[in-house]
Amino acid sequence: MNLGPADYIHLRPAVEADLDDLVTILIDAFAPGPVWRYIFPHLDKYYDSLWHCFRTEIAQEFDHVPNTTFINVIEKPKHTIHDFGPRRVVGIGIWNLLSPNPQVQLQSTFLSEAHAAFLGCNDNPAVNQTRVLHYAAQADRADRYYIRNRRQDQFYLNMLATHPDWDGHGFGAANLDWGFKKAKSLGGNIPITLLATPAGWPLYDKSGFESVANFTITSMDDDMDDFWFEYMRVGNFTNE
Repeated sequence: MNLGPADYIHLRPAVEADLDDLVTILIDAFAPGPVWRYIFPHLDKYYDSLWHCFRTEIAQEFDHVPNTTFINVIEKPKHTIHDFGPRRVVGIGIWNLLSPNPQVQLQSTFLSEAHAAFLGCNDNPAVNQTRVLHYAAQADRADRYYIRNRRQDQFYLNMLATHPDWDGHGFGAANLDWGFKKAKSLGGNIPITLLATPAGWPLYDKSGFESVANFTITSMDDDMDDFWFEYMRVGNFTNE
């Protein structure tokens, strides 16, 4: 008996045993993108070194995840009811319930792309430290302006990633569906927000997110394009 897509998507909360797979997803999903090629120009040569550094730092973060952060994973699908193989994790979604309370906001980010470069690995040989500092300073300003400075609760999509070997299976859409349902369960008309890359924008646009503002992060290299992002949301803010 073969199973359809709706049957084999298994989304659940992440556990510590998933960390190896989470690190692999983090690197393999984002490495082809322009930001990671810019920040980690020597990733191919030092992949294992960066993987182990991320693994150590993320494990420390995982031990202190606040109850306002929701980390979901999607396991490798079963192709038949008799598939008893290992349940490797191939997708991840990280959501933060953000409050106007500054102390809550300080705990809100976990594994966002900009902050990942600062997970204690910025002195790794895979990393261009000068570019990291230049990029992250701009990313932090944008994060504060578009996300953290809002004066209303919001449900923020911190990260959405699928391992490249499993693209096209609807895992990103499944994580978004979970987020829509969770936001509704939180009560009221809580907005859902995110900062999209060009790669992620089509899925978010198709899923009903409104493009509110576009911004760029500049490159230090004259021969490299700047990096554009889109601030998107579903729902309305009562005050700006």
